[in-house]
Amino acid sequence: GGELQKAYFKLARLLHPDRIHATGIDADPQVAQQLFARINKAFSVLSNPTKRNEYLEVLAAGGELAFRKQAEEAEKKAMNILAAEEHFLTGEMALRRNDFKVALEQFEKAVTLNPDEGEHHALYGWALWMSTADKTDVYEDVHAVLKQALKLSPKCIPATFYLCQLAVHKKDYLLARELFEKTLKKVPHHTDAQLQMRLLRSRGLI
Repeated sequence: GGELQKAYFKLARLLHPDRIHATGIDADPQVAQQLFARINKAFSVLSNPTKRNEYLEVLAAGGELAFRKQAEEAEKKAMNILAAEEHFLTGEMALRRNDFKVALEQFEKAVTLNPDEGEHHALYGWALWMSTADKTDVYEDVHAVLKQALKLSPKCIPATFYLCQLAVHKKDYLLARELFEKTLKKVPHHTDAQLQMRLLRSRGLI
């Protein structure tokens, strides 16, 4: 506003390179030019609402270096999320081919690059389960991974469904039924859950 303009004109009159030279002050002309350029830049930033807000954001972030670092970190995170998605899709294709070793490698990379995505954990847990011959060895680890998947994404259907499978493995059929029903409540046409329920019923287990 007006106060800003007054301050600018006052500084401009005092620190204009020609005025400094006229006063007989022995100042390096280049330094005087740089100083005046900075005053002009400051005025152009502060008098423009958009630029002023950007400048205030930089200050709030802890200065230009900190702001740049934040921007770089945000960009890196975005790139990691994209890369994680590529590994996840490759893992899904491997899972469909029952190539559990490749699926496990791909899902592990996806989880490492984007640890906040629940579905990545769910598929990683299932690939670990399917690629290990001795299920007792990995039961606790897989169970923990699937629980983590649900903690990150409470609506993650694969995590709920895979926990059903673990319950069946443990012969905890009451829990299996509860989890299968929960899966079907969320996705009524979940073919694998429907099939598993029919199998358990046909065996008189639920």
